Amino acid sequence: MKTKAYYTLIQYCPDAGRTERVNIGIALFCPERSFLDALGIDTYDRPVAWFGEQARGYLSAFWASELHYVQSLRPMSFADYCQALADRSGNNFRFFTRPMTTEDPKADLIQLYKDLVEVAK
Repeated sequence: MKTKAYYTLIQYCPDAGRTERVNIGIALFCPERSFLDALGIDTYDRPVAWFGEQARGYLSAFWASELHYVQSLRPMSFADYCQALADRSGNNFRFFTRPMTTEDPKADLIQLYKDLVEVAK
């Protein structure tokens, strides 16, 4: 049975004035199933190609802790989820949440990662 869920694109944005971004992760929150998980890039080739070597240094220092933060959130209300992400937004990371429906949250998270984050080979 399909249930309401929310996916969140996690983007790296090194210059807020330019608002140029690259997708580096995805989270999926399904309150009715108490599901919350996230996947993220493990190499920095795409951000470096867009923004130069300084992206590698910044992401090497901060990306693992940002991804871990999202992964460690416990299922909660949608409002609390949005607030937790808003509290972390900035510092070169942006979070954009959109509604969806899901029957299999884990499978949909993997597919969203492939469609929106992973670079086609």
